[in-house]
Amino acid sequence: MTSEAQIDALRNSECFRGLGDDALRKVASLAQPQSYAQGEEIFHELEPGETLFIIVSGVMDVMISRPLEAGPGIKIAPLKPGACFGEITLIDECFRSASVIAHLDSEVLCIPDAELRNLFQADHEIGYVFMLNVARILSERIRDANMRLRNSLSGLYV
Repeated sequence: MTSEAQIDALRNSECFRGLGDDALRKVASLAQPQSYAQGEEIFHELEPGETLFIIVSGVMDVMISRPLEAGPGIKIAPLKPGACFGEITLIDECFRSASVIAHLDSEVLCIPDAELRNLFQADHEIGYVFMLNVARILSERIRDANMRLRNSLSGLYV
């Protein structure tokens, strides 16, 4: 993948939306392209995380474990081109909150958390835009989770 293709992928991503070309070039210089085959696990819930991922092509499934049950996890969301994942561990430096599996053959950009944090320290505008975008993404995900919970409970407490 050429650096121009990486810049285009970042420009169209949820978490780097709104950055100018110079800022996108700085981010692209940290990114490494990676391919995943359908069914391949990118990372597993509760593992330590140290990479942010941007989907260039394909679809990823976000899965969480079933509490106290064996068997496959529960699919909570599909992620499509432009989506990012791994952003939570970038922010809180904790373990992965879910597993991510390639639903289709997929291409992603991988950006090491430590290098991205260093870039944010060196260029506060990039860090600000990224954090604002991630706050929007997480807010949307919380609203969606609340709606799902409300819908699932509505039959129980009528």
